[in-house]
Amino acid sequence: AGAFFQGGENLLVTPPDPLQLGKLSPSIIETHPPRNYLLQWNLNVQRQITNDLSISAGYVGSHGVHMLIRGDDANMSSPAVQTPEGLLFPKTTQKINPALGIMRYVYWGTDSFYDAMNINIDKKMSHGLQFQFAYTWAKSIDDNSSTIAGDTFGNGLNSLYHFAPKSLRGLSDFNVGQNIAVNVLYALPTPKSLNGFAKAAVGGWQLGTIMKYNNGVPTTVINNGDPALLSNGGADPFGIPDKIPGCDPIIHNFIGGTKPRYINAACYRNPTVAASSPTAAGCVNNFTGAAAPAPAGRVYCSNLVGNAGRNTLIGPKLLNFDFVATKNNYIRKISETFNVQFRAEIFNIFNRSNFNPPEPANGAGIFVDDGSA
Repeated sequence: AGAFFQGGENLLVTPPDPLQLGKLSPSIIETHPPRNYLLQWNLNVQRQITNDLSISAGYVGSHGVHMLIRGDDANMSSPAVQTPEGLLFPKTTQKINPALGIMRYVYWGTDSFYDAMNINIDKKMSHGLQFQFAYTWAKSIDDNSSTIAGDTFGNGLNSLYHFAPKSLRGLSDFNVGQNIAVNVLYALPTPKSLNGFAKAAVGGWQLGTIMKYNNGVPTTVINNGDPALLSNGGADPFGIPDKIPGCDPIIHNFIGGTKPRYINAACYRNPTVAASSPTAAGCVNNFTGAAAPAPAGRVYCSNLVGNAGRNTLIGPKLLNFDFVATKNNYIRKISETFNVQFRAEIFNIFNRSNFNPPEPANGAGIFVDDGSA
């Protein structure tokens, strides 16, 4: 029964079918969290090569301790056990407290690691040319990349396993492995033989470009739905499949065709374990819709977190060129520095398409929870 006020009276009513009263959904915040902190360090070396050319190289690192993890539902089947094949959930699914609904949570139980190398070459304007080259190699690893919102990044999993965060340790949702940025500005020389109108028309031109290249951000290939029957009431439950060794998971000519596909689904399969493994005794096979039986000598294990891991698939690279043309027109009759500038800018001059990776909530699921593709 439910209570509501009408005409100043407190009435008890029963919701009509098929409506049902919702269960209480509490939120949990760790009451005595450990201290959260970030360690940072760096080392840089710079060398002047000529009066207008310098080069610098550096290393940057950081380590986050007791970082925040937030998820949509802590009231799901647990505990899980760590096996040689991966995290295994119990055979019998049972919420921690069946009388309650979803339980949103905030804990401080994850770590992060960042290492990067930076190289920078800088040439100041001389002989009509200036340029800057910057290269970064970096790797950011964490247990969880979200902040107070579980879906901070579209390519991230938004409700990780709070009780075993290190089971899905991998590249950060925002990790970019390599990044190159180059900008060039060139002042076209004016022939000294020109005078008058010809000199005014031809002189003062500058051409420039900015080139940007970087690896794509990572994404997670998932099994849609709830194959382990965890009863996770939060947004976007998921399972992790197995990665087939030696198989290229990316379709590199994905842009072609009427239905572009980036993930090579043939490189993944529903989680299995060796039939002779002690883990097999704890496996449940909910993959009733799988297109084929498990490989010889192996059994399906839908309550196992597969070995494909989190953020192991790198999305499409980004490549972009911008172009600028300017003409400076100094009017000396007004002042020595008075300048009227013509400027034309073209962004993405080659009209190249750059794509995001398939996201776990949209496109990165290659199986559904019954094991079918």
